[in-house]
Amino acid sequence: MQNEFDIEVNFEQNSSMTFEIGHNSVRFPKAGIKINNEGLTTTNGEQIQITQESITHQQIKVGDVIGQGVSSYVCRGLYLPYNCQVALKIINVFDKDKRHQMLNDLSTLLNGCECEQLIKFYGAYYEEGTIRLVLEYMDQGSLRSIIQQIYKNNLSEVINEQIIATITYNILMGLQYLHQQKHQLHRDIKPENILINSLGQIKLTDFGISKQLENTIAIARTFVGTLMYMSPERTEGKNYSYASDIWSLGINHL
Repeated sequence: MQNEFDIEVNFEQNSSMTFEIGHNSVRFPKAGIKINNEGLTTTNGEQIQITQESITHQQIKVGDVIGQGVSSYVCRGLYLPYNCQVALKIINVFDKDKRHQMLNDLSTLLNGCECEQLIKFYGAYYEEGTIRLVLEYMDQGSLRSIIQQIYKNNLSEVINEQIIATITYNILMGLQYLHQQKHQLHRDIKPENILINSLGQIKLTDFGISKQLENTIAIARTFVGTLMYMSPERTEGKNYSYASDIWSLGINHL
């Protein structure tokens, strides 16, 4: 199975990216992709198959809402052929900002499948004016939900140092992959975007505002992300680079 896909989207520079709505499908000519109710293809009709079988709208049962992200909301879903849980990231295709962020997210998901610290992507399909990304379901939720549970219990529990070290190691491995292999900034490292499952796996998600850089020493200038977790150079509107993601990770531990 092919592991790399030639889909690269520059979020800032493609604000005018066009899309075309057809019968049960949406096309993004500049990105070279088409999404319909039978899955994800190139605009030339070549199937982009992530799993052994393409995922279609008929195979997914949509459940309750479990999260809200920068670029979408997320529902629990059931993949009927195998009766297994998945997460569905649902994007309104007519919302320009969310549409562009979805393409950015999709670019990272398609090209990051060899990194164990990034959320797994199984496929995508179009239904009723929305694009639905089918993702790995992390049954313990986000680091934010764990922190909230601790506060709900009046701080009767604490996250011990070994758990903090494990979380830090895994997110650093994910960032190392993004920075060194993909020359990409995440730009929104926060507890909501760090997911955990019952196997103890820890993964990064939500790449909607990530930024592609030309090389490992390049810089970025755009002011996007969550202010609380931004590095000083970002809040001051200065140039920034990969170190800003590391700062954001550190703020998560305070």
